[in-house]
Amino acid sequence: MPDRLLIRYSGPRVPLRGWRVGDGGATPLGTVDVASGWPGELPVWVVVPAQHVGYARTQIGVRNRDQLAKAVPFALEEQLAEPVEQLHFIVTARADGTQDAWWVNRARLQQWLDDLTSRGVTPTVLLSEAALLTEHPDSLAGARDDQRALLLSDDARTSVPLAVGAEFPIHAPPLESGAHAAPMLDDLLLFAAAHAPTRPASNLLSDGFAARHATAPMRTLWRAAAALALIAIGLSVGWLFADTARLEKRRAELFERQQELYRSIVPGAAAVPDPVGQLRGLDRTRGGTNSDFLALAADAASLLGSSPQVKLQRLDWRSDMLELTLIGSDVAALDAFREQCAQLSGIEAQLGAVGSIAGGSEGKIQLRRRPA
Repeated sequence: MPDRLLIRYSGPRVPLRGWRVGDGGATPLGTVDVASGWPGELPVWVVVPAQHVGYARTQIGVRNRDQLAKAVPFALEEQLAEPVEQLHFIVTARADGTQDAWWVNRARLQQWLDDLTSRGVTPTVLLSEAALLTEHPDSLAGARDDQRALLLSDDARTSVPLAVGAEFPIHAPPLESGAHAAPMLDDLLLFAAAHAPTRPASNLLSDGFAARHATAPMRTLWRAAAALALIAIGLSVGWLFADTARLEKRRAELFERQQELYRSIVPGAAAVPDPVGQLRGLDRTRGGTNSDFLALAADAASLLGSSPQVKLQRLDWRSDMLELTLIGSDVAALDAFREQCAQLSGIEAQLGAVGSIAGGSEGKIQLRRRPA
């Protein structure tokens, strides 16, 4: 049997008791508040107080697992102290046609899981103490600790005060020591954990709680990843604002130098010309829409700056079309520039009036907005 970590859990704010259980026996790990330093690579079995987990044996003529899970809780409804909707059930079929039913309050189970997680424990298996008791037909089996006795009959498992439990004959399985006397509860739990199957049927971490709690570590990682993503986005936005401020400062410095240069060339000038403003004003006086002309010119300028094989000779605005007269090394260079323009979002580009000139080719590329 592979080694496993067994933890006795008595509730929030109660210290955890742990053992490493395997073929070589049980090694005590001590009593701690937080399970730091305990083997993290082992399957973790947590046993919880039997008095908080109900049990009953039922006999319902249904074999389908899903139908059993729905039928058993309502068959037990009259025996339950709480509404069915507030309870988490585990139902397993037995070979004799009966069923074992375990139940626990959903809020309590979630409280246990949350508390265990906060203390560094992610259970693989979570069982009632009574689920580890060995069954003895037509009799009682159990174990005692300092305060309680755990009892098992054919149709019930329960935890009772020690004074009451002392009135019952408790038959126990033979432990490694060979003793047959009623064992202390720790001894029985260690014995049972060492001989239990890897996936016990009475594991309370089944159905909805299995899916929820098994993914808790992954959800923690996703939350950490989301936090890191938010930090990265915040840094990116901060960098964007900082870079925008830097570029604005640089633009203001260049504009100031432009004014100084212009006044050094044209002494006594009352104002420094604004080429962009002049183009907008000229476009408005000619009945243009202004925005398309300047936007198309800006797009063309960005491509011309990175295309050394073509040079701009002339720029004309004709209603809704920007016409560029270009000189290129050959026709292929002009057509390549047209392809670059056509790849711009929302722009149509056409090449026309191509002719040969000394040292290359001349052509006109017409740019316009693609119809919506």
